[in-house]
Amino acid sequence: MSNYSVTRQTIGYSIIYKVVKQCKNKKVVMCLVYSFEEIMDYHPDNKYVYSEIKENLPNLVPFAGAGLTQFAYPSWKQALIELAGKITNRNHFRQIENLIKNGYYLSVAQRLEDLRTPSNLARDIANLFSSDHLNDKMSIISKQAVYMLPCLFHGLVLTTNFDETLETVYGVCDCLFETVSHPGHPVLEQFIRNPKHHGLFKMHGTVIGNLIEYENIVFTSAQYDRHYGKDSPLIHDLKACFGKRIMFF
Repeated sequence: MSNYSVTRQTIGYSIIYKVVKQCKNKKVVMCLVYSFEEIMDYHPDNKYVYSEIKENLPNLVPFAGAGLTQFAYPSWKQALIELAGKITNRNHFRQIENLIKNGYYLSVAQRLEDLRTPSNLARDIANLFSSDHLNDKMSIISKQAVYMLPCLFHGLVLTTNFDETLETVYGVCDCLFETVSHPGHPVLEQFIRNPKHHGLFKMHGTVIGNLIEYENIVFTSAQYDRHYGKDSPLIHDLKACFGKRIMFF
């Protein structure tokens, strides 16, 4: 059984609510800079959306993206910038720099693979999203928004992230995933049908420790075309998820 305690503190013109939630044997502490009322009043739809979330919480499937892990890992844009640092040819680097500046991220990823070769880019990505970076941030992980997920969602979780942040957070909170699956994995259908099953679906592949299965990674434009092509395993899985469950972004 989970319960909350809330304390209010006023600093200058800011109201800070410190929310402490007891989740099994762990305490999760989050600080909200704005009051609940301020958040609800920010947009006329917020109260309706909040009520819908509360009503459907047991059936929601959270979709976790890079925004939840940027305390330890780079955003897609920042990842491309760091990977581009491996390009030593000045002209090629400038071309990539311009593509990033104009938002052509898929083209940049493809160009990086062409220039670095798939094996070298695979190693670069594995190093960039290695669990070592998360290990260095474990002292602050309980203060991150991602730490709240195990207290709220106990069923299926979807992510496009390569890293192992979700696996680690759920493990720390004594809510280990029953399985971690990838596109085309038959067990996913069971998790979609039964909200009580607890699993992680890594849509774009994974980096485990410092290892990567590059053939299952979705990063370059060619990989996106292949994995999101008509009748691909990923498209089949996403249709099943969106058709039978309520997704929460």
